[in-house]
Amino acid sequence: MKSRGVLTFLTGVLILSAVSGMGSTSVLHVKILGEAEDIVTIQCEKISEDDFFITLKFADVDMALFEHYFAIARVYEVTDFCITGAGQNYYILRVRKECLKEVQNGYSLNLSRSALKETIDTTQITQYQGASLLEIRVHARNKHLRTFVANMDVDIASVNLDEGYMTVLGSYENLLALHLSGFETEVTDMSKPGKGEAEPFWLFPEYYTYPEVVSELSQIETDHPLIAEVFSLGLSYEGRDIPGLKISDNVGINEPEPEAFICAMHHAREAATVNVAMYIINYLTDNYGTDPDVTYLVDNREIYIVPIVNPDGKVYDDSGGGPGAGMFWRKNRQPCSGGIGIDLNRNYSYQWGGSGSSGSCTSEIFRGYSPFDAPESAAVRDFLLIHPDITVLLTYHSYGSLVLWPWGYTYDPIADPANRQVHELIGQEYASYTGYTPHQGSHLYLASGTTDDWSYGTTQDDDIPIFSWTIELEGSSFYPSVSLLPDMCAQNCEAALYVIECADNPYKVLQQINFSKISEFFNTYTFFVVGNNAYCTDVLGTGKIAFGLAESGTTENPEGRTHTILTEIEHSAGNLLIVGGPAINPVADEFNRLCGITYTHDPGVSFEIFCEGESLYLDLTQYPNEDICIIYVGMENLRNIMLVWGYGWRGSYAGSVLMGDTTTWQTYQEYHLLLLRWIDSNADGLVQITEITVEKYR
Repeated sequence: MKSRGVLTFLTGVLILSAVSGMGSTSVLHVKILGEAEDIVTIQCEKISEDDFFITLKFADVDMALFEHYFAIARVYEVTDFCITGAGQNYYILRVRKECLKEVQNGYSLNLSRSALKETIDTTQITQYQGASLLEIRVHARNKHLRTFVANMDVDIASVNLDEGYMTVLGSYENLLALHLSGFETEVTDMSKPGKGEAEPFWLFPEYYTYPEVVSELSQIETDHPLIAEVFSLGLSYEGRDIPGLKISDNVGINEPEPEAFICAMHHAREAATVNVAMYIINYLTDNYGTDPDVTYLVDNREIYIVPIVNPDGKVYDDSGGGPGAGMFWRKNRQPCSGGIGIDLNRNYSYQWGGSGSSGSCTSEIFRGYSPFDAPESAAVRDFLLIHPDITVLLTYHSYGSLVLWPWGYTYDPIADPANRQVHELIGQEYASYTGYTPHQGSHLYLASGTTDDWSYGTTQDDDIPIFSWTIELEGSSFYPSVSLLPDMCAQNCEAALYVIECADNPYKVLQQINFSKISEFFNTYTFFVVGNNAYCTDVLGTGKIAFGLAESGTTENPEGRTHTILTEIEHSAGNLLIVGGPAINPVADEFNRLCGITYTHDPGVSFEIFCEGESLYLDLTQYPNEDICIIYVGMENLRNIMLVWGYGWRGSYAGSVLMGDTTTWQTYQEYHLLLLRWIDSNADGLVQITEITVEKYR
């Protein structure tokens, strides 16, 4: 963020084509509490509005004015205000309604004085003036704040989700910009001019060099000529070969077999990624004919592995010379205006030019001047285009101990439910081999023009798309201790073999959860109950769901753990029990997002539910005294979901009574969606199982 100035806020990014022309022009008056005059007035366009939030679109110039006066991280602390996306020359913000006051020509937003940049003391960081490279720990507790950091032209090394911080590399100017934006920062390492350059960098001998990779691939082909064949992905900017190895029986023939593509080192400094790729190659070739699992994969798959996508950057990084001149080099070596290098993992065409990339050549996340103007990323594209049978892709990066899948360019999940679940389930299984944390890529921060977004995004409408994952290896630096390499390589190899095995039909990992599994539904350490506080305790307690699920002694009674709105943690972790219904529960929108369940209701006339691609219609005039409930069991976003969702005064209550009877779990074991109708036939105000009519849907 050097010489950033007032009129540069975030570098361009998430392309939201649907936004154009949707709203009406308004003005946002930003004031300090207790003061009459505006600090700044911002032109904006209202994009959407719901019961809780207003979404606004701001031009970059207006946003720059806002950011000139206010520290964004401080604003986040004092009001429910977040940047949810950015595009070229505009930004999208979501603000909770209760934080805004409607005025004649728009809205007024009142902030505390602590959010003003002028109140932030910078004396504590002046000791770092003159530093050429700082390793900075930035505390950013959610993906919106992390995206803001990602667009401040810093070099992100890793993200620690558990402790809520990012590790970034930057100059004193970067540190100052972060500090003035209200982030809590700590400098964990530094290099002053002359200091880093006096300490030449040599790669530990356990790490591969580019010539060693070229030589070893050739030797493997010689040693295993029936199953290994060297191929060229293409040439780098400086004319180096980008070598790969094909592994398959009948290796010289393109057979009609499922194909897997594995690549490493888009970023030159991520040394351990090459070791992992080479380990997978050696494991497959050395164990063919003796290990039945390896033999099966080699006989029934065509496996393509490229250990170094960025050979020019790798050779330069290995040359040493200190920060910025060898060590820590990220990009390729292609000259651009004012500097050198394109970030290959921001140069792919799908949603190119969006958030988490930069149009500035000097940036570490420079996306290039157009998609695929780097020959290395273009070579990956060209190879995948002529191999339409590739169904799975792994791309290795370092570091962070993460398994990531699309999308990276947007916070929205993959729209197709089956494709989304395949990514989640295979990603989760990969993580079980390595101990890494599985997430959608944008859960870290928005990043566009990435390999996995492109490989999946451009094939998502195919019968079998290219299911794609980015693996961030473990360690605490780009050159982790070599003592980590043996386990790192072995565990990632085992996980990669699992993904290769899935290549014949990735959809086979989808498993339909049914009611027979209810007894083990909450048999995990974490789960969350979502419902209306006024009804949840009665529904769960009297209805015996909590008791029934706790009978094994492994699960706590979830009474008292109720929310009306899901927190960020609940969106991404743990099992989920949703109770209540549209008549009493203000989280109906969450049902649609998590379960794909929506409803329409015409009081006293009809009630229609859309779920699992079906429309379930009830003519309420035929059932004037009946209450209704859906019970749904499924899997979504890496967690099990159970929905007890009632319409009517005792709809959910009837559902909980039914599920409190353990024989129900076996009776309906072939189903995962039940529609209940209940009528109080004896007028005693209580629900008996005999009064419940059940309609079953597979």
